[in-house]
Amino acid sequence: MNHLVALFQFQIHLGRPEENFARAAEAAQQAAENGCQLLLLPELWSSGYDLPNRAAYVEENARLLPRLHALAQQHQLWIAGSILTQRSGKFFNTLHCLSPDPLSVTFTYDKLHPFPLMQEDVYLTPGAAPVLADLNWASAGCAVCYDLRFPELFRRYALSGANLFLLPAEWPQARVENWRTLIRARAIENQAFMVACNTVQQIGTERFGGFSAVISPNGDVLAEADGSSETLLIAELDFAFLADHRQQIPVFTNRRADLFGS
Repeated sequence: MNHLVALFQFQIHLGRPEENFARAAEAAQQAAENGCQLLLLPELWSSGYDLPNRAAYVEENARLLPRLHALAQQHQLWIAGSILTQRSGKFFNTLHCLSPDPLSVTFTYDKLHPFPLMQEDVYLTPGAAPVLADLNWASAGCAVCYDLRFPELFRRYALSGANLFLLPAEWPQARVENWRTLIRARAIENQAFMVACNTVQQIGTERFGGFSAVISPNGDVLAEADGSSETLLIAELDFAFLADHRQQIPVFTNRRADLFGS
């Protein structure tokens, strides 16, 4: 069965959570009207990278998150994206996958690799473990931005049954060609769909590169935004194609676990 996914590439308003939430709510309605089962928002979609003021944002995010979950249930689609959170006095960059079913499990993943160029290693705590989210119609490996540069994470997800990767990001324009190459590489080498949502335009002192995209398991670009425009990007995922592709090129059967580990 095929499924539609949406990615909302937009310019995050730095330090203005309520305005960013309003944009996310509009995107959720549009995604639902187009029959989508998933909406992916960018990394730190509610606040952007204003980490010195992280404590104020986690309080606001704690109020926004139930409202976003209510939108997921209202529109009957999964909504995912990362925000700043706090637990036991520590701050995290946390991806939430919010279920449309109030009785279903909601998944949270703390970014494993803090990005030093954005001072995440100074202000935030790295996550403790990978998270595989069961969306009912897909098994989604969760990652955030800089995690993309660590292929072992995505291979672990694939070996654990992932057929889809969710990747919210704030990837700078200066290295956007790295982004475009790596999201295709992670999809190809793991024979999984890559759903990767970046932000765009000037946010604070940094300019972000866009090119949000959905990549097929054989590396085809199913949908791609440009490097400057705000857009709701929609793509169709064909899981029968994924199964056929994995059968045709059985990399997981052929891999040398005896040499490289399981």
